[in-house]
Amino acid sequence: MNIITSLLFFLVYAVMVALIITYISSRVGAALMFFIPIIGIITIPEQSLKFFSFELFAGVNGAISICNIHVLLAVWAGFLSVIVYTEFLSWYLEYTGRIDEEGENTENEE
Repeated sequence: MNIITSLLFFLVYAVMVALIITYISSRVGAALMFFIPIIGIITIPEQSLKFFSFELFAGVNGAISICNIHVLLAVWAGFLSVIVYTEFLSWYLEYTGRIDEEGENTENEE
């Protein structure tokens, strides 16, 4: 395993999850985002653990190491923040649209 393989795997994983979130559903994308690594750990545990513990680089003379699991957590954090933001925004726009349709506008009408 080398750094190119790790980065290629995460690139394919991130693009696949991004396309699913964009074109299918954010909930399906979030579920697959978690279940793909879990299924990998269940089916091939030794190779998965070897992959996630692979050290990409070490800084500060080896005191701080960045492994594949750290990259996976960063990808999860990024996608989850996008999912939560879009879900909240769509709920807010739907909620304000319902208020406008019912005639209960928040502006003072005198």
